[in-house]
Amino acid sequence: MNDFSQGYLIEGYTRVTTKTHDGTKLILYAHPNFQGKKWYDWAYVHFEELNSSGEAIKTYYPSKILDFVTIHGITEAVIQCSEKPLIWSDLEEKFILKTIIGTNINVSYVTVPISLLVHPLCVIPDYGGHSTSFIVVLPKRNWSRYFGDRIMTKFDKYNL
Repeated sequence: MNDFSQGYLIEGYTRVTTKTHDGTKLILYAHPNFQGKKWYDWAYVHFEELNSSGEAIKTYYPSKILDFVTIHGITEAVIQCSEKPLIWSDLEEKFILKTIIGTNINVSYVTVPISLLVHPLCVIPDYGGHSTSFIVVLPKRNWSRYFGDRIMTKFDKYNL
């Protein structure tokens, strides 16, 4: 028998307020019509997967937040994951990276505890690209390091 035949209750939410690991207040939206427009936040989501040798490895996927649900008193995010993980150091180096959102209902759509949402992401549609293609932008809090590193590289190059 499945849980639903037992009369369990599922509550859905379009907004969650939580705190990040450093204590910062974070509000995340997953709303089909917030102030007249769709608003689905994205997050960098932590997973543990098995590699080819059977070892558990940490991976992180850009994921679109579709909803928040509470089942059995536990609130989780319903997400749609990208097809491939994103390596943070690659984003820090390149500033923007392309990602493809997964469409396989059996793999790409999952629920995860809110605690696995590492931090929010700035993701924009890849206008001119396929509808599943998106651009992940380095968060603003990391811009000073990114541009500072570029300036220092130029100084080093010209021995300034």
